[in-house]
Amino acid sequence: MKSFLEKLKASKPVAQKDRILIYGTAGIGKSEFAANFRKPVFLMSQGETGLLKLMEYGSVPEIPFFEFRNESGKHNAIDDYLTALDDLATGQHDHATVVTDVFSGIVEMLRQKVLHEDFKGDDGKKEGGFNHFGAGAEKMMAKIITEFLPRFDAINSKGMTVVLLCHSETKLIQNPEGADYMKYITAMPEKIHNRIVNWADMALFCKSEPILKGEKAGFGDKMTYKAVGENRLIRTVDSPASAGKNRHGLPAEIEMGSSGTDAYRNLVAALKESKEKKTAVTAAS
Repeated sequence: MKSFLEKLKASKPVAQKDRILIYGTAGIGKSEFAANFRKPVFLMSQGETGLLKLMEYGSVPEIPFFEFRNESGKHNAIDDYLTALDDLATGQHDHATVVTDVFSGIVEMLRQKVLHEDFKGDDGKKEGGFNHFGAGAEKMMAKIITEFLPRFDAINSKGMTVVLLCHSETKLIQNPEGADYMKYITAMPEKIHNRIVNWADMALFCKSEPILKGEKAGFGDKMTYKAVGENRLIRTVDSPASAGKNRHGLPAEIEMGSSGTDAYRNLVAALKESKEKKTAVTAAS
């Protein structure tokens, strides 16, 4: 029987596809971005229509999708979603990327399921209520850890990229060393947001910055500015303004371009450049 040290010497890293969180404001292009990943299948939360509109307008090719909806008076969609993840992890198919659009919507459907099945619809703060000392949030978090993440990892282990799309929101950060400030995070409960960011290999924030043009006008030639366009960017690292990370040494910001195709191509190019730099450094050392 081999010793631990013998096993350690024999072990080799196995290349795996990425687990990617992409979030941003409504209309920034998250669905189109994800639609450009290799051979995607879309798992859509109830009411999401972004991909359908993109296909209708010819912005992306026909892509297999399924919308998870609760039947009247029931909360079956979460169980159906988990079953779909199991099928993708164990079944025979040629899908290379599994996209959840949007995962923040799936989490909200999970909240409704937990609220009605575990707390009988009581959203209050008294004992027995969903918000009694965070009881409901703890139930949700336990399900994310034990039921969702293992299924994502099983899909990833099969050689598929896992992409979670999320809407964004702002949160007030209490700064113990200075003034408080606002930060973009995913539109999910804070603990779930933190857990998903920690789990992901890349957490990418898609944002739009106005291109301003200054003009002198009025009394005293006061400088005024107006927006004449926008610059769409993918932020790949954590900052005071937005949550983010990557394990590839990517630049802090990547041009998103004018379409999802541009965004995907620019991300792939940045990944390739980062890998080449690492290879060059290794060869020189």
